Order: sequence, then C-alpha cells, then structure tokens
Amino acid sequence: IEQKNGAITRKFLGYARIDTEEQIAWAHQLVTGSLRLYVNFFQPSMQLVRKDRVGARYQRIYDRPKTPYQRVLAHPGVTDEVKTTLTALYATLNPLLLKQQIDTLVKKIFTRPTR
Repeated sequence: IEQKNGAITRKFLGYARIDTEEQIAWAHQLVTGSLRLYVNFFQPSMQLVRKDRVGARYQRIYDRPKTPYQRVLAHPGVTDEVKTTLTALYATLNPLLLKQQIDTLVKKIFTRPTR
C-alpha cells in the first residue's frame, strides 16, 4: 500500500494549500490516525500479479482485491506475534466511526481560514 499513500492522501485532502500550523497538525493527525487505519484495514486494493505483452498492448493480471491487513495475515514471513497484535487491533475498529472521524478532520482542515 505504500505506493498508494500519496494518492490516498490526495483523495481526501485534494491539492488545496494547507499552510497554517493548526491545519498541518490536523492533516498529520488525519494521515497517521484514522485514515491509516481505515485504508489499511477496510479498503481493499488490487495488486498487479503480472503484465503480459499481447501485440502492441499489455494485458495486466491482478490478484483478488484484498485489504493490506488481509495480505499481512496471509504472508508467511510475518510472525504470529504481529498477526495477533493486528487481529486484536482489527477487533476494536469500527469502519463507520473511522469514516466519521476522517470527515470531521477534513472539515476542520478546510473550514479554518488560511493565511
């Protein structure tokens, strides 16, 4: 999911200028808090498996959509301790509440006057 962090942030914040200290603090809180949890635990994404050349075009083959959380649980190189910790965190999360927190922070960021 790391390659998509910029796109995810831009999806929620757009390209508007955020320049006051208060706005920056809320944007940081958004990205490191509820947005990170919402995307990594509840937003599935497709991962490119392979790309085959067919004539002058490429045919892309994708894996089934899974959340980053599901991919970590399925990975054999991740320790059971990490998987247990993530599963406990997942059990405490509510996607609706996370989305409401995201919307509240985005609203706070853009309703404050800029310099």
